[in-house]
Amino acid sequence: MPVYVCERCGDVTIDDQRCLCGGVVAGPQTVERGRSPSPAVEPRPDLPADTPPDRDEADGQRWTLPEAARDAPVPPPCGPLTIRLRSPILQLTVAHVGGILEESTAKQLGRRLGVLFGRSVHVVVDLTEITVLTRGGVRALLGLHRAATSRGTQLYLVRPSANATGTGRRQLGRLASDRLVRLVPTAEAVLAQVLAAPRTTTSDPA
Repeated sequence: MPVYVCERCGDVTIDDQRCLCGGVVAGPQTVERGRSPSPAVEPRPDLPADTPPDRDEADGQRWTLPEAARDAPVPPPCGPLTIRLRSPILQLTVAHVGGILEESTAKQLGRRLGVLFGRSVHVVVDLTEITVLTRGGVRALLGLHRAATSRGTQLYLVRPSANATGTGRRQLGRLASDRLVRLVPTAEAVLAQVLAAPRTTTSDPA
């Protein structure tokens, strides 16, 4: 699928709009399985002028990459956003989210989860299958947390894996440190906590 890379901050997006940091978005680039998008690199002044540049087979554009960039390890493949819902118990819903989570794809997540707020007491968003998390995706998660709280639902976020790319993973950790979002190790930990909580019963008036 075609993706775009910001030349200033390196964030990845699937649309060609200007990046939220104000930088110019380069691309499009086609992401293949086992490959990740690489931003354009200016020609190296230390190379002869007649050095043949590399060619991007996706769109025919020419790039000149340093030798170190060619040998760099390749991150895991990324793809479109996927969402799977399950309810292990009546008052808890778990959303397994995978792929690219950024400002555009986060709208899809908002539509799927918005209908649960006020109906499920607890909602867990499992981000372990996320391959790319941008700052726009983190802003959307913060907005979902506020929306859930306003409707009486407790929202929990399972931290993305260490293989997830993008600047959002680090920003998500800062929000958790400021207690603006709830980060949990696993969805099972939340389930165990809910099951262990004492149930309140209302007795009939005498």
